[in-house]
Amino acid sequence: MRILAYYTLGYQASYIEPLALSIKSLLHFNPDVTVWILCDEHLIEQVRAKIPDIPIFTQSRSPTPEVASMQKLSIFSQDLSGFDKVIYIDSDILVGLPIHPMLERVTNPEKLYVYAESTLHNWHTHIYFSLQNYTTSDLQYFRNNHIYVFNAGLFAFIPTDTMRAHFAGVNEMIRTHRGSFFYEQSFMNVYFNKRNLADYSIFVKDNYTMHASNHSPKNTLLHFSGSPGAGESKTSRMTSYAQIHMPYLLT
Repeated sequence: MRILAYYTLGYQASYIEPLALSIKSLLHFNPDVTVWILCDEHLIEQVRAKIPDIPIFTQSRSPTPEVASMQKLSIFSQDLSGFDKVIYIDSDILVGLPIHPMLERVTNPEKLYVYAESTLHNWHTHIYFSLQNYTTSDLQYFRNNHIYVFNAGLFAFIPTDTMRAHFAGVNEMIRTHRGSFFYEQSFMNVYFNKRNLADYSIFVKDNYTMHASNHSPKNTLLHFSGSPGAGESKTSRMTSYAQIHMPYLLT
């Protein structure tokens, strides 16, 4: 199975350190996975100096953190024909396990495989996971079909023309939207959930830890979530965890 794991780096340089830690943790357990970085043009030299052996693909400069978050949706501008499965990983995630067993279960070309952040249906009305314009029918549809809000910091898919079209659909929604939103996560939730195209069966609490702390188990995907844009804080939290549980990341 040919796996691509990709990251994005945009707007500010403070995420370079977390990115380096994340990639090192991924390759420690998954040395045969191909890693790419989609990087804003003004940050490429700094990223290359810190992470010299990973292919970097140039993105236009992001004018805001929100735009930077949306760069992950441009992955289909690259040739993905050499890969069977693709996984996106936020730079504030430490990988503490092999990902092959999980990605072997990515089998539906229609679905985006994600982590359900909550099973409470009232979370659909929050700006973090919506554009706050769902109808009563939308919310009932979610309830009837057991559709939940998901975190957009980690997802996997099969790189087909079908998924390419879905990503294009999210980008078009972003282009035409006028109103409030929360980074790319609002748009991805609305697009995939209104079509019942999210699958929550692979990334679960047994292998994925949100709001990771020094007390979190190390054999999971550890997401040091919260405080978007605070790269220095992410570096501090991830380094503190590595000192205790993953000292090989700091050598």
